[in-house]
Amino acid sequence: MCPRRYLLPVSGLNPKPVVARTAGIRYYRLMKYRFSALITKENNWYVARCPELNVTSQGKNVEDARSNLTEAMELYLETWGPPEELPSETESFWTTVEISQ
Repeated sequence: MCPRRYLLPVSGLNPKPVVARTAGIRYYRLMKYRFSALITKENNWYVARCPELNVTSQGKNVEDARSNLTEAMELYLETWGPPEELPSETESFWTTVEISQ
């Protein structure tokens, strides 16, 4: 998915994109990215991983694990910036494979 760009006021809390400039308000661009997430249950925890950013988090349930992973990914992007190679626009598919030996 291509990044979408929105102009948002720096001091505002309104999540809607701002299309007009108002005197005295600074604007910045907000980039939206789509990354893969894999959530697995390990013992009593759900572990969430983002392979593109190599970020991992956990939670007591799936919703908490996903929320915590989202926060960890936001902090990663805020600290390190986006990866040089962005995820492809095609959707990824996760599956399981059984192998007997």
